[in-house]
This record gives sequence, C-alpha cells and structure tokens, in this order.
Amino acid sequence: LNNNVVVTLNEHGQETIVMGRGLAFQHKTGDEIDRSKIDKTFSLNTTNPDLMHKFQQILATIPMENMVIAERVIDYAKKKKEVLDDCIYITLPDHINAAIERYKKGIILKNPLTEEIRRLYKEEFEVGEEAAKIVEEKLSISFLDDEKAFIAMHFVNAQINESGYKMSDVYKITQVIQEILDLVSAHFHLAFDPDSLSYFRFVTHLKFFAQRLFNETDYEEEEGDVDLFTIVCEKYHEAFLCVQKIQRFLIYKYHYTIGHEEMAYLIIHIARIIRNPI
Repeated sequence: LNNNVVVTLNEHGQETIVMGRGLAFQHKTGDEIDRSKIDKTFSLNTTNPDLMHKFQQILATIPMENMVIAERVIDYAKKKKEVLDDCIYITLPDHINAAIERYKKGIILKNPLTEEIRRLYKEEFEVGEEAAKIVEEKLSISFLDDEKAFIAMHFVNAQINESGYKMSDVYKITQVIQEILDLVSAHFHLAFDPDSLSYFRFVTHLKFFAQRLFNETDYEEEEGDVDLFTIVCEKYHEAFLCVQKIQRFLIYKYHYTIGHEEMAYLIIHIARIIRNPI
C-alpha cells in the first residue's frame, strides 16, 4: 500500500496487513517480508471485501502513528466491550486522524450532545477520555470533552452497527433517550441519580426502545399483554400518566405509537426510577 504498509499472507494463508517503517521500501510483490521490521499486524475477521478495501485505504492514507493511537484506543475499548463491529477499525482511525489535523489547525468542533453522551454512554465516554490521554501523551494535543464525546459515539455505533444504523441514527437515538428522560424528570420534578441501578436499567431499556422507534418496529402483542398493561396502570398510576405524556410526544414528533406491552415496560421502569431520585 505504501513504504510502511503491506498486504500479505500469514503462515495460515490468511490475508493480513502489516505495518513498519520502511517495510516495503525497495521491495516488490512476491518478496518475503523482514519480520523484524513489523511493528503492527492487522487481520479483520470479515468476509466483506468492501470493508477490507476501505481498511486498506485508511492504512495507506493516514500516518502510522495515528493508526497506532487508534489501535490502542480500540484495544482499551475491547476490555470493556466484548463485541465491536469491525467498522470501528475504519471509522475510528479516520476520525482520530481528522481530529488531530483539525486541532493542529486550531479548528475545534462543538458537540451539541456532549453532556447527554457523558451521562447515557458512560463506558463509551471513558473510552473517549482514554483516547484523549493517549493523544496527549503521544502528540501533546489536548482533546476537549466535545471530541471525547465524538469518539465515544463511534463505539456506540460499533455496538449496534449490525442493525444497519448510521452514525446519524445513533445521534437521533441519543436525542430520543434524552427527550424521554427530560419528560420523566419534568413530570415528577426530580433529578436522576445516574449511578443508581434503576437509572442504568431505564437508560438501557430506552436505548433499545429508541432503536425500535427508528426501525419502526414494536413488541408483538400477545395474549395477556392487555391484562399486564391494566395491572401496571392501576398499580403505578402516576407512572402511567407520565407514559401517556411520552406517548403523546412520540406521536406528535415521531409519528410513533407505543403498544400496550411497551407502555407496560416503560411504566414499570419509571415506577422503579422515581423511588431513587437524588
């Protein structure tokens, strides 16, 4: 791909990409690689030729040190998240490289959802913070919280990417989660405890709920759903009134109607969370 990046075959005949300074200098196709010059080895577990081609393009066009930074960040994230879509090997190096170039030129982008991302995606934001530490350590460039949030969203996207979501969809999902949290907070005049288990469960439920909303799917109604709905409405009447507000809001803004089972789950989660306000 260039003097420092080579597409090769490993001892098992698998296509592999290796990096090292001057690795391909004065070499041609078919030559053996000097293993002592290899600094990094990449092998994507994908049969998607388009993904592999894009990965090769990324490696060929960004500085090796920026790719190494991105790899360190991904390795850190994998300790927190076992499953990440291979798209992260394309989107993250591309973003980090572009961010570094922007910061060198004094161009700082604002992220309108930084605070929401910090609250709703704690582990992913911690990955963004680790990325900032690595960039600071390697290049003496200080990423602001807005940039940490941008990086965090790449990892959110890498976790749900198999559903076909784009980064713009992830931002919409985040917005819906925050809108519902704001409605609940306003209805009960309370502030949430972001460290409580009930808050964590509620936000996790809202993430999947928002995905269903943008995918235009809902739980399939089964026998007993209406009975469950009736029971929880009676038992948690104030939470039910809050869910009615959420229902009206979603119909007005997103033209999405919640089914009985979804409403029942929302009522139960809200009933739990209002017991643990700050």
